[in-house]
Amino acid sequence: MKKKMIELTKDYIEQLKHIIEQKDDAQAQALIHDLYPADIAELYQEDLDNRMSNTLSILEPTLVIALSLVVGFILLSVMLPLVGIMSSI
Repeated sequence: MKKKMIELTKDYIEQLKHIIEQKDDAQAQALIHDLYPADIAELYQEDLDNRMSNTLSILEPTLVIALSLVVGFILLSVMLPLVGIMSSI
């Protein structure tokens, strides 16, 4: 049986995601059966890219806050003894 070339449109991908979320294995298997391995790899790559961008969008502000706290702690640990020495003079 020759596989037909399927264009991975946004509608097709959404339909596939909807079927998978409903856990309709027979219909999902029928849709996936027509795909080439490269098409499946493209679906996984797109999903991975979405997950990575979501993770990074959460991780970046968290790292900025954490590093700001570390820099603030170092600044306080250096400046407080200096202020103590200056006030005793």
